[in-house]
Amino acid sequence: MQPLSIAALLCWIITLGAVEIGPVPVSRVSDGDTIVVRLDGQDEKARLVYIDTPESSSNRHGPEVEEGHRAAAALKAMLPVGTLVRLWGPDADLRRDVYGRLLVVVLIGAAGDDSVQERMVRAGWTPLWEKYGRADDRWRARLLAAQAEAEKANAGAWATAPSYMRDKGNETTAPKGKRVNDANP
Repeated sequence: MQPLSIAALLCWIITLGAVEIGPVPVSRVSDGDTIVVRLDGQDEKARLVYIDTPESSSNRHGPEVEEGHRAAAALKAMLPVGTLVRLWGPDADLRRDVYGRLLVVVLIGAAGDDSVQERMVRAGWTPLWEKYGRADDRWRARLLAAQAEAEKANAGAWATAPSYMRDKGNETTAPKGKRVNDANP
């Protein structure tokens, strides 16, 4: 992790081994589960832990699908450029994935615990996904409740690809070329 300025250090809140940084502005949304934030004068990619939306462009994790474009559009609508967010990690220091992205829960709003992940799950663009580690009890309960609401309402991809959503929620490793369209396994 790169060194932080004194101003950024003052934004850190360390509680019971967890860390929160922010507020920091969103520079752009990459896809349905990755954003870029401006941190200490540099753009940093941040991967939203506990979710994995369908792909909006073909890559080694799967083909480009319409649900991926709609998930990315939903996240862009939630986080327009300049939106101030806070980044929360369960450890005393933020972790990174193999691509160098920060692994975080993205918090918005003044309440202190309104997560983008919960909003994306509730909108039906992703189930709870724990490839990067099991969510702590607070996040896990909230995400599972949001997932149950979305599935019951046939929201988002639950309407067009329910078996994909169930399979995705059961993954423990990165997807390899899995198709989203239920009619095309």
